[in-house]
Amino acid sequence: MKAKPDGHKLRYPKYYGGLGILLILGTFFACMITSCIYIVMEHPKDAMFAIAIMILMGALGVVMVATRELVYCKLYAKGIFQRTLWKSCFIAWDDVEKVRYSYVCPSLVIYSRNGDEMALSLKLKGLDMFGRYVFNYVHPDALNERTREYLQYLIDKSDGLIPQKAKRKRRALSPVDDGVVQANEAN
Repeated sequence: MKAKPDGHKLRYPKYYGGLGILLILGTFFACMITSCIYIVMEHPKDAMFAIAIMILMGALGVVMVATRELVYCKLYAKGIFQRTLWKSCFIAWDDVEKVRYSYVCPSLVIYSRNGDEMALSLKLKGLDMFGRYVFNYVHPDALNERTREYLQYLIDKSDGLIPQKAKRKRRALSPVDDGVVQANEAN
């Protein structure tokens, strides 16, 4: 599968938005219940602390929904464009100095010659296409061995060359005469 010249979008999975909405709704209901309980019990200081923690959880949900809807990367034949919650950045493939796998926060980091830096989370959908674009447009010296192997793994996995995890057969445990448990294949 070749890289498309008109661009390919990398996005966070849909469950990010759903989980964020659940956090927001859960926080709302928890705040309502907590505030009602504490008002009845007349402990306003404890209520404010509990509500503040729940509001922070709700804010986390809002950030997750915003990340799902607003953050993306777009791959083009000329370069890569990234939009985050706070900034946008474009790096041309010719300007890429190096691409590295980051162990600190699992991501792929792109460094440009003019000092720009772009981190792509490993949770983004479509990283196999990113690997194809990198192999097609970036100079091979920009990749170290670890990054090259990881990108090739992503491409092979999407092409079906690497099998998905096979489901294991369940084993039934049956007692033996001497009290030791032995595993037998379940039929």
